[in-house]
Amino acid sequence: MTGTRNALKCSHSPAEEDPHRKAKFVIANYCWKVGLDFQTEVTFNNSTRADIVIEDWTVAFEVLYSESLKKCFKKDYPLPIIPVDARMNDTSLIAMMEDLEQTNGKGHDYYVRLAKEGDKWYRRNLKECPHSKNLSI
Repeated sequence: MTGTRNALKCSHSPAEEDPHRKAKFVIANYCWKVGLDFQTEVTFNNSTRADIVIEDWTVAFEVLYSESLKKCFKKDYPLPIIPVDARMNDTSLIAMMEDLEQTNGKGHDYYVRLAKEGDKWYRRNLKECPHSKNLSI
């Protein structure tokens, strides 16, 4: 696995539009603030790629803007992958990160299930995080 360690790396490709870069920034900035080891623009040994891997949690994040959820789940990631809609508001994205921190990333299956349940998933309407009793937005 190779990537840029503990720093945000963005590409110049047309797929990385502003919402995509902003979502990556919010995730990377959260990791930096709380001291989590992470990598951006990660290429795995099997040549699949992920936008961010949080090494402390052993999970990967794929920010989706032009890519479909269906295409994301067809990739063969060696780690659990959490799809993130690039249009998710910052408050919801930070709430998701805080929630995942409560379980050291082990709550990833909840967010994967939400993503698989339909088009509206958690991008803008995350009301309450499942692992944090005091956190709701």
